[in-house]
Amino acid sequence: MDPATAPHRDPAHLPVRDESRPKEAAPPPPAGPPHDAPLPRALREALEAPPSRPGTGATLAWGLACLALILLLAGQILYHERHRLLAIPALEPGVRALCRPLPCALPPPRDLAALRLTQRRIRALPERPGILEVTAVVENTAAFPQPAPVIELTLSDLQGRPVAARRFFPADYRPGEASGQPLAPGESFSLALAVQDPGAHAPAFEFRFLPGPLGGGRL
Repeated sequence: MDPATAPHRDPAHLPVRDESRPKEAAPPPPAGPPHDAPLPRALREALEAPPSRPGTGATLAWGLACLALILLLAGQILYHERHRLLAIPALEPGVRALCRPLPCALPPPRDLAALRLTQRRIRALPERPGILEVTAVVENTAAFPQPAPVIELTLSDLQGRPVAARRFFPADYRPGEASGQPLAPGESFSLALAVQDPGAHAPAFEFRFLPGPLGGGRL
């Protein structure tokens, strides 16, 4: 446009900017990422320090606690399974030694192999036809008292085949108070057992000791 022909504006009519209005504050700059801020010295040293090992006292306390838990578990197994463990000859001494300081009752020890049978005889009773009397002497050779056993008597033929058998409990061959008393070390007693005569085809007989009920009664 030609300056000569451009419209002329009076300066008095130009808009005047109001400088009295307060300027709006500029928004704060965005915060930088957290890693840009310096870490406190104590925190930085703690992060840079090598991992510490547990002390000897803590390790010892932890080991003792584990050992106590193992012993507690073993004691519970011993208490609840003591009768089954006693049936294993190799474990019986250890079970009795461990159970001694504990409040667990155990049956008296047994050793049927330590019972010796001597002076065995069999004869017919004239005053009781059809009845045979078998006599013998039983001795406890163990070093400890043990309950009287159940005695199984078996009659066999010449080929060794069983013909008749019967079991005698302590109350049968040790009447009275003696039936419930244990056999002292070295104690011996005589027994006489009456059985039905199976005839001439059963001339052999055999004794066998079995564990009996405590107190000498019957099962």
